[in-house]
Amino acid sequence: MSTNVVQIRQELSGIGMNQIGAPRFEPSRGKALWRGIKWLVSRTLLVAIAAPVGFVFGIVCWLVCVAWSIAKWMLLFFGGLDLIVQFAMMVHHWHSPRMHPGWTFLEHFAGFALFWVILWELPRLGRR
Repeated sequence: MSTNVVQIRQELSGIGMNQIGAPRFEPSRGKALWRGIKWLVSRTLLVAIAAPVGFVFGIVCWLVCVAWSIAKWMLLFFGGLDLIVQFAMMVHHWHSPRMHPGWTFLEHFAGFALFWVILWELPRLGRR
């Protein structure tokens, strides 16, 4: 005996929803459902409040980890380039009065040395 969809529909049309095993709504389940909805809403509000904080924290972490590593290399590269330019200017203006090229080069060298110690040597000392 084969059955098709039309026969199954005809058989189920006379049966109520509770007779085929559908869950019935009970007041005790309604209270539990309401408590669950309240819990979900409270957690959702906490996440909605915490999401911007997490977003800002993520950006700060990215800046510290990625951008600072790139910026550190750029500072040292352009600092070295600045030293080369200042040395060339010191040689060129050595005999010019009131230019003080030696002191200018010394200031730039001291700044570069300070950057070098802060950016490279202090982190290495922390790893030892």
